[in-house]
Amino acid sequence: MLYFLFLGCALFPCFFFGCSVWLRRSFPRWSETDVIVISKRFVSATHAIIATASGAVVTASCKKDVMMERHWLVPAYLFLAIPYMVYDICVMYYYHCCKECQEQGTPKLKRHTFSMIWSFFKSERLMVLHHLIVAIIFFPTALFLRRGLGDFLVGCLLMMEMSTPFLSLGKILIQFHLQNTLLYKANGILLLLTFFFCRIAVFPYMYWAYGSQHSIPIYRVPFNIPVFCNLGNILLLLPQLHWFYLLCRKAKCLFYKSRSEKSPSATV
Repeated sequence: MLYFLFLGCALFPCFFFGCSVWLRRSFPRWSETDVIVISKRFVSATHAIIATASGAVVTASCKKDVMMERHWLVPAYLFLAIPYMVYDICVMYYYHCCKECQEQGTPKLKRHTFSMIWSFFKSERLMVLHHLIVAIIFFPTALFLRRGLGDFLVGCLLMMEMSTPFLSLGKILIQFHLQNTLLYKANGILLLLTFFFCRIAVFPYMYWAYGSQHSIPIYRVPFNIPVFCNLGNILLLLPQLHWFYLLCRKAKCLFYKSRSEKSPSATV
């Protein structure tokens, strides 16, 4: 399985570098921050597709026994994804530094100070904490502490990434000034649907699946599983609820903006 760890260390940084080179050549007028954002979105979408496909295969293969059935894709993907979390934090920090330099009018950052690192953490604290929790708590637990149990449940969690390609596509469409198109609106609807079902509704679904397997009502499942499982689910769910709220608020603003532009009074 170490093969997948080394593959992840090479795959995501190299893909990001390749996308950056291609974008600089194809769009020479773009700033460095624009190149970083789009390259990051391409890599994020690729990782999400790998995670979703792995989760779909695992859940389809292990649905007869949600606790005991095992699949080789679970540890393989987890070893592949550990470098991605580290890579993504590094790219977010690189983007933050480039943005700071752009705002200050300096060509490049001469040194990395504690204030710069702290500024990055404050601006991206939720995403950084999410990545650290996943890398430090979820991955080690899924790889070593669960003793091979619950591959079906891990597969469900991997499918949480299903919404990420739509999020990435939305950012790419904005970069190309296509946020007023039907494609952007359709992508936004798919983003909300996949985010809700795959990042929020997946948690009660997992409890229901476990309860059905053991003939336990769903409301009693939390009292029949280890405390750290409930705690881990809560830590994963809370940021999803916050992000879903932000997505709904943004969708509401876009909806009212679209209605105001179409209303006769807006053209008077």
